[in-house]
Amino acid sequence: MKKILIVEDDKRLLELFKKALKVSFSITTASNISEANALKDAFDGMLLDLKLPDGEGLDIISPALKKNPSCIIIVATAHGSVKKAVKAIQLGAIDFMEKPVDLVGLKKRFESIILKNKNISQLISTSPAIQQIQELCLKVTKTDLTVLLTGETGAGKEVFANFIHQKSSRKHLVSINCASLPRDIAESVLFGHVKGAFTGALGDKKGLVEAADKGTLFLDEIGDMPEYLQPNLLRFLDSGNFRKVGATQLEECDVRIIAATNQNLEKLVKEGRFRQDLFFRLSAFPIHIPPLRERPEDIMPLVNLRMAHMAEYLRRDLYMNNSAKVLLKTYQFPGNVRELFNIIDRAAVLSKGTITENILTPLVKYKQAGSTTIETDETATHETGLLEESDAISKGHEGKMIINSLKKTGGNKAAAARDLSVSYKTLLNKMTKLGIHLPKTG
Repeated sequence: MKKILIVEDDKRLLELFKKALKVSFSITTASNISEANALKDAFDGMLLDLKLPDGEGLDIISPALKKNPSCIIIVATAHGSVKKAVKAIQLGAIDFMEKPVDLVGLKKRFESIILKNKNISQLISTSPAIQQIQELCLKVTKTDLTVLLTGETGAGKEVFANFIHQKSSRKHLVSINCASLPRDIAESVLFGHVKGAFTGALGDKKGLVEAADKGTLFLDEIGDMPEYLQPNLLRFLDSGNFRKVGATQLEECDVRIIAATNQNLEKLVKEGRFRQDLFFRLSAFPIHIPPLRERPEDIMPLVNLRMAHMAEYLRRDLYMNNSAKVLLKTYQFPGNVRELFNIIDRAAVLSKGTITENILTPLVKYKQAGSTTIETDETATHETGLLEESDAISKGHEGKMIINSLKKTGGNKAAAARDLSVSYKTLLNKMTKLGIHLPKTG
């Protein structure tokens, strides 16, 4: 039975949560941070109160994810604490529910993710291309071959990685975005280190490879892996052996590798930015995920899936009128499935129950020429202004976040990138695009 930890200091609420979840899960409880962190078990899920007697519940998230990187964390927060809930999601929680918590909805949320392996990004498709890819994935799950998933950002590479893992017999999935690996400690993050290996290494520490033993390691954005680390990964792929930073002995792990990238690795190889032998090794079983614009049959099934999720989340019925459906069917979705989900989420919040083309139009930023979207006179009159305003607001908010983070970190761009949870490369690109420059010193 899957295990869930409930961290709540209110005894009445604790019993209610426990009663709602114990039918489907093995329940462990804790009333404060100290009790929770003292537990040695790795949990499949956690229901976390943010305000605890001995501090902020936020402090429990990182230790829990170290024990099990796939732990599903849902935050229960009092009214008015949404800002803290957002911080919790940045740290690794997947959702938050305001108190008083809908116990039936809470139970369904945990069951849908943990028991049914069914999250909001699950594989939903009617297109022949995706159905063929599903068949390929099912075939490769029966092997331990390394899989390389390619495709545009937001096309669903992570969804297919999860699908392959879930259909395999491997125990757990550990994921890392290679673009976010801190260059100075990337080797330690991946392979671990021994005590004294470098300043601050106060004890032995497992890396992600060891954490994924008997499971699957998903290396997202593999094209951004630091070049100095690539030979080490190649050696591990070839032999199953690795060496922790500062160690003299080789260690062995049974790990299945799934990698993904939105870059052209062959081009990176020609440019000398990616090892050719590693590229060949990763490409044992390549699978390309086509963008959403090449499989328009999938748009409405995905829309219906996301609307069902948002209806449950917002606790109200959601509908979409025909004109809104036509708008989505004729849109190119440069951001693919991720963009579609973002649009539906925002539209659901803005609507009073029915999503219309008037609501969707300002959210569809990259409207293509030649669209046959059905528009009202009001939409046609104000569309350009709404799009420009939406884009300007987005850029302004993004710029403020970057500037505030740079101020907080004293102008240290690497630290700011970590603070914003983006790669160093992405931060530099954003700064250039938004015209953000640090003052010259000296």
